Amino acid sequence: MECFFQLALSGVPFLFRVGVSIVTFCRRQILNATSPEAALEHLHHPSSVWLLSTPDSFLSLVHAVKMKDDDIRKSRIKMEALVKKQVQSQASRHVPIATTISLPLA
Repeated sequence: MECFFQLALSGVPFLFRVGVSIVTFCRRQILNATSPEAALEHLHHPSSVWLLSTPDSFLSLVHAVKMKDDDIRKSRIKMEALVKKQVQSQASRHVPIATTISLPLA
């Protein structure tokens, strides 16, 4: 419940800190994952063994995550460029076949 209150109070930056905290807890399992699907499974359903024992201790860790706005902006720019590059490479592989439409003559 406290997480929802903090989210309403702080907004997206708090949510970002929660995500970074979960990745921190699951880091070892993510790095040892044998496939992207396995890594995502660790993030979607982290084991309670990896997380802190109480919600208050988890929130303390979340509030301890320090990120500068400039670091987030730089990461966003890099991620956008990477996604754009991937989309362009996929588009070049899937060249659409030209189709013609025959219309009746008037």
